Amino acid sequence: MMNRESIIQREKGKILTRPEAVDTEVNKVTMGALGMFAGLVGAWALACIIGGIVASTEVTGLLDGWFHAVSGL
Repeated sequence: MMNRESIIQREKGKILTRPEAVDTEVNKVTMGALGMFAGLVGAWALACIIGGIVASTEVTGLLDGWFHAVSGL
């Protein structure tokens, strides 16, 4: 029968021998979250462009309005 200290040491050894696995999983979650955020930003940009086209009734009106807004002319 093992004593308590040897069990604790053995468990600590298991935890400390695989820090790479934890790093890999954290990286996977982080990359997934960043990918989802990028997808949401892209969807929002597309929705804004479509909304701008609908509001201006044509693409040339959208481009003209964008140019005036950016240049201040």
